[in-house]
Amino acid sequence: IAPLRSGAKSHIRFETVHQRKDGTLYDVDVTLQRIVSQNEHVFAAIIDDITDRKKFETQLKSSVATFSKAFHANPVPTSITELSDGTLCDVNSAWTRSMGYDRETVLNKTSLELEIWAEPRDRDKFVDAINKNGYVRDFQACFVDSRGNAHHMLNSAAIIEFDGARRVLTASYDITERLRAEVELKWQQQELQ
Repeated sequence: IAPLRSGAKSHIRFETVHQRKDGTLYDVDVTLQRIVSQNEHVFAAIIDDITDRKKFETQLKSSVATFSKAFHANPVPTSITELSDGTLCDVNSAWTRSMGYDRETVLNKTSLELEIWAEPRDRDKFVDAINKNGYVRDFQACFVDSRGNAHHMLNSAAIIEFDGARRVLTASYDITERLRAEVELKWQQQELQ
């Protein structure tokens, strides 16, 4: 209370733990202020029980930690991007292996800056589909990795809340080999005919 007595602060706010008469503890948010009442300086305290908020914050931290573990352990190339310009906010290790980039190189860069989309117009179609429905399933597009190799990818994405903003979570399945096998099979069928 020294800053209140000296006038350095008009009020102080802090969190602490209080004890009920029955001995149980609970979290509180306290706002303490020095006021004049009947010509005397007294301290007024507003105490708010924040037990539910603390429980929610703990659950939220746990959910964020669980999401982060699942995101980074996912064997499918997965990214989180800005919807507006495709800025990469996060990528998992499967994405970096698939695209041949290290994580630090791509974060905060747009997919167009990295020239990942073989056809930049495909990104416009992808974004339009997400804006229309809030998600997209099995969107086929060709991506170019850091070595210049083309990867035909099947992408599923949804708008999520991430770091306090609306972002796009995208999982991409590489179907390049499957498409090559289909072409080879058609060619062999034609040869047989």
